Amino acid sequence: MMDYTESICFSAEPAEELNRKAFGLDCRLFMFAYYEPKQYREAESKRSQFLTAIVNLYGLFKDCGPFLGELLKTRDSILVTPKWKAIQNDYNMLFQAVTSLRSIFCHNNSLCYPLNEDILQRAENSISEYLPNAPDIEDITETQWTILLQKLCTAADDFFQELSSNMNLLVSCKDVSRKNRIITRWITAISSCYLENPDYLLNAMAGMYQLYLLETGGSFDPSKTLRQQTRYWLRTCCGASGKTWYAFWLDKSGSDAPTSKVYAIIHDWKNQWAQWNCCEPTECEEAPLPGGDLFRILAQDIYTFAKQPYLGYRQF
Repeated sequence: MMDYTESICFSAEPAEELNRKAFGLDCRLFMFAYYEPKQYREAESKRSQFLTAIVNLYGLFKDCGPFLGELLKTRDSILVTPKWKAIQNDYNMLFQAVTSLRSIFCHNNSLCYPLNEDILQRAENSISEYLPNAPDIEDITETQWTILLQKLCTAADDFFQELSSNMNLLVSCKDVSRKNRIITRWITAISSCYLENPDYLLNAMAGMYQLYLLETGGSFDPSKTLRQQTRYWLRTCCGASGKTWYAFWLDKSGSDAPTSKVYAIIHDWKNQWAQWNCCEPTECEEAPLPGGDLFRILAQDIYTFAKQPYLGYRQF
């Protein structure tokens, strides 16, 4: 009988194992950030467990590893195994199943909207991949949900096992030129993800704002969200402007991530991290994760101001 508690659908360990292998390849790399799946609960129905697995995998692919799909594409792909095409197909099928079924379960998908018909069709196609001749989703029995849960977990775990085996091959790859191209593309994918999602930076800024309140004896305004207060603070105290409050730090030029400050810091990560932590580059023990030192280094003008507000804000 399958131990669902060890499946990637309910356990963070397979994702952390890949992170360790990525970091072992190069300390500038990671695959997933902070995957915290909801627990598998034996007492729940199989339908409920299947829904939890779908929601967990959606969070894994969309929130924790949004650049994974980019890493699997053929140009300088991280997939060095001869089975690369099959792994890509497995990912595409799994991603479609997760995103379409999550939409069906978690959104109002009235068929009054024509585009929802497409989502429903993709969800039903995904169900049929795991359960041929399946009834309509609302008519699936508990026995059939049991089969679906097992097949979803098996598909996800098999995909992650292939990724893990491929990472072993990549670490031991003798083609240095290819390995370096893959690492560069990986760094670019991480940088692009940060540039396209200012909320990563805003989370770091929110932590700095909380530090600022602590240093100034200020208090949190319960009538406003932390997001609202952080952005107001950045505008009024630090010179950020309106909807593009992030422009000074996330300075992407067009679609060229390698020209950005984010990319420059990640590319020189060992030295940047060591300087920030007052130690040697060889002691680097942290990848450039979104909740770590990266954004404090990127926005060190804000961090310095938050720590020493009496000196006033100065843009570096």
